[in-house]
Amino acid sequence: MTEAPVKQPQKDRIVICLDGIVRALWKLLPFDCAWTDYLAGARERRPDLTFIHLQQPYDWHDLLSGSAKPYEELVRGMAEELLTHDGERWEEVLVMGFSMGGLTALNLTEEIGRSDANIAPRRLIFCSFGTPFGGPYDAATSMLQRLSNTYLDRIYDSDSTRRYFKDLLDSARLSRKMSLEIYLHYIERDEFVPPRSALLPADWLYF
Repeated sequence: MTEAPVKQPQKDRIVICLDGIVRALWKLLPFDCAWTDYLAGARERRPDLTFIHLQQPYDWHDLLSGSAKPYEELVRGMAEELLTHDGERWEEVLVMGFSMGGLTALNLTEEIGRSDANIAPRRLIFCSFGTPFGGPYDAATSMLQRLSNTYLDRIYDSDSTRRYFKDLLDSARLSRKMSLEIYLHYIERDEFVPPRSALLPADWLYF
């Protein structure tokens, strides 16, 4: 009897997961997503895929004191690391982000979409869960807007968020080989991000 060969992860089929940044502040949220546990099971169920877990700073002391890496520098470093992974063309790339991680996932998806034609994937998918595209609930807004920080400022920079979506669509239109899919999800009873904020890009994309 010969053993069945074990499937090796395909370098050209990538799943990228990004966490949010509020887990260390609100412990009683009804939905608390960190991709660590999910990925442990996903790697067993789908050994044919390559999973990449990217994390943002959780420690609010580091965020508010300024000791955390500036947001733009963090995103740029993530993109450079991903786009120079091995120089091979990706077949499919799925980028998933929870909460604030959805905004960073959008940034990375846009970077991947406009990458060199020899590297850009044939199928690019962006998926967000409970992401504050239009900011959080009003009560949280009054508190967070008093805190000047590049991570928190990103939440309220709706002009940049709309531009990222537009640039992503433009890249898909210009490419003759890449297809683009966008999925937006809200979380029921989310105490931080209302459904209208999580689904706001659907209005932008429609118009």
